[in-house]
Amino acid sequence: MLKCKQIDYLIINRLIENEYSCEMHKQYHYELIYIERGKGKHFYNDSIIEYSDGDLFVLSPNDRHYFKVDHETSFFYVKFTQEYFDLHKDLYINKENRAISFIELLNLEWLKQEKVSFQYPCDVLLKTTMNNLFLYSTERKVEQSIFVYYQIISVLGIIEEYLINRNLILSDNTIPIKNRISIYIQQNIFCKEKLSISAISYYFNISPNYFSSFFKEKFEVNYKTYVNMYLIKMIKKKLKNKDIKLKEIAQEFGFTDTSHLAKFLKKNNVN
Repeated sequence: MLKCKQIDYLIINRLIENEYSCEMHKQYHYELIYIERGKGKHFYNDSIIEYSDGDLFVLSPNDRHYFKVDHETSFFYVKFTQEYFDLHKDLYINKENRAISFIELLNLEWLKQEKVSFQYPCDVLLKTTMNNLFLYSTERKVEQSIFVYYQIISVLGIIEEYLINRNLILSDNTIPIKNRISIYIQQNIFCKEKLSISAISYYFNISPNYFSSFFKEKFEVNYKTYVNMYLIKMIKKKLKNKDIKLKEIAQEFGFTDTSHLAKFLKKNNVN
């Protein structure tokens, strides 16, 4: 199998495979993978997700994944780096009018642990957009294309609408505060600064002095314990994957080094 590593700002490709051509590999880029047709399994970190026609998967840097093809599969790949968004920063949609930024969306851990499946008419629109992207990429350079950029944005917009319809957008105030806090913690588990009491209380407009009491009242456990429980759950899933080095896990979760991670695991009785 090939080892896959992204180096360009943007790559659009379509492959028809009976056996997946890449081994389990670490992401260095963001990626949208659309299943035009086929059946099989997507191995994402330690999750196994069955796929079929019309499914879409979202990946971001440091994720690990590969596919096991059970029936011949047509994959559409749209791979891009942070620099690709920077290249088109003048075209960014005003975040104040949106529930979540596209980069935040692409980093939602709980979104990546499942497939995104659409109903009519979004399923048809998604398939058409992916075909448009591939057709354009066969004839022209894509990195500088405004047309291609907005096509990619339209796919991300469809995903955002999917999340809104499932009541999964963090800043949707119709969702109970407990659910939104839980989603915030999951979304920012890799960023300790955003999980400080000052940061999370500011985000939800709750007094920092009151936040701990408020959290315990809602969750029946103190804030630090809750965060550690989720952090341990995520680390345990990573540790099951023998291809992932302890150093990589430490870096991903914001520990200073492997010794710091080991002490944390020992303190929390994780073998």
